[in-house]
Amino acid sequence: MLFVHSLQECTSRCKFHSVLLMADDSYYRLYAVMRTRDNFDDVFRSTLEDVAGKVDLSHVKSCLVFGPGGGHREMEFARRLLPNLRSFIAVEPDQESTKVLRTNFQEGQLPGNDILVTITKMVPSS
Repeated sequence: MLFVHSLQECTSRCKFHSVLLMADDSYYRLYAVMRTRDNFDDVFRSTLEDVAGKVDLSHVKSCLVFGPGGGHREMEFARRLLPNLRSFIAVEPDQESTKVLRTNFQEGQLPGNDILVTITKMVPSS
């Protein structure tokens, strides 16, 4: 694992990544690249199974999520822990993430038959 101690050291060691971040404005794609370098999916699934054995969320009928990206983990969470889900509201500012999220919900199988999915962008207050 690489540890850097200053912004100058970081920019000198990470020039390629800095250019990539500036050239690509899609959060979804940048996040996907970052996720290839960690074990978050393994930890998430392990924790999800642990929580499923200890918590009963069958009474939950609606879910509000801020910043779900493509919604992969949220769908997994809902399938595993929210058998009576009827309403899923996602607030996602990234346009590409929103497209992926819509596709995932159209193709995915959530526990309930009549689930209302609302995907919206965050609107700054004036």
